[in-house]
Amino acid sequence: MPNKPYYPEEEKLEQKGWKISYWYVTHKVLLRRILIVALIVFSAMTLGYGIWGFLDYFVLSRASQRQMIQEILYATPLTQDWISTHAPRPIESSNVYTFAREDKYDFLTKIENASPYYWAEFDYKFVFSGGQTPVEKSFILPGQEKWLALLSFSGQSRPTSARLEIENISWHRIDVREIGDYAVVQAERLNFEITDVEYVASVALDKQAFAKTKFSARNLSAYGYWSVGFYIIAYRGATPAGVNFVALDRFASGEKRTVEVSWFDTLSQVSKIEVEAELNILDETNYMSI
Repeated sequence: MPNKPYYPEEEKLEQKGWKISYWYVTHKVLLRRILIVALIVFSAMTLGYGIWGFLDYFVLSRASQRQMIQEILYATPLTQDWISTHAPRPIESSNVYTFAREDKYDFLTKIENASPYYWAEFDYKFVFSGGQTPVEKSFILPGQEKWLALLSFSGQSRPTSARLEIENISWHRIDVREIGDYAVVQAERLNFEITDVEYVASVALDKQAFAKTKFSARNLSAYGYWSVGFYIIAYRGATPAGVNFVALDRFASGEKRTVEVSWFDTLSQVSKIEVEAELNILDETNYMSI
């Protein structure tokens, strides 16, 4: 077996250096191209980041940054007067009316939320001499005045000295930044046209007389609702003489429906019928999906 040639350590290092030099000379052009491409990519990334930062500051985030600066500069101090002005106010109620229908009784009152920044969910009942009604749930929107009723309460005698009791109030502050001008939102979404209101004082059915009310309701909003309630108030002069309620399910945008409700009693000397929509437009679950 032939012996391998022997090279001193100095010659080995010299040969290795020649190999590296030879590889560099033969790949010099390729290395230069790689370096140029790397520099181009790095420059492009740096320039792109700079352009994006410029656009983000002066174009994309300009409005939000300006709003943030204005909020910092013109922020209203949380004084006691500011807190008291913007805090929820107690829900006010008017006189309670009671209406008899055979052995059933209806309760009716008008409530008002004077808070322009809050809406509320709550439990309520009517308390009277010798008893009270079951607890029901309702709501009231910001700045709203609305009817509130409890129908078909069974009692041995007509309730007297009735009053409304509200409990378990849950206040919700509206986000003006999210919804904008609430008055505009309410006008657009709580938009129902009531026409062709007709009251028939006496209708015979199975030898029994009762009253009946008809009206047409059109949903003029751009939204469909799973259910919309309507209070029907019968007046005798300027005083409510009876109350009824009906709910329209799956009330689509632009849809018009003819509604007929029976009073199961005869109401004499009815001078006016008022129809009021009952809908929480701030509850997203009330909206039908498109």
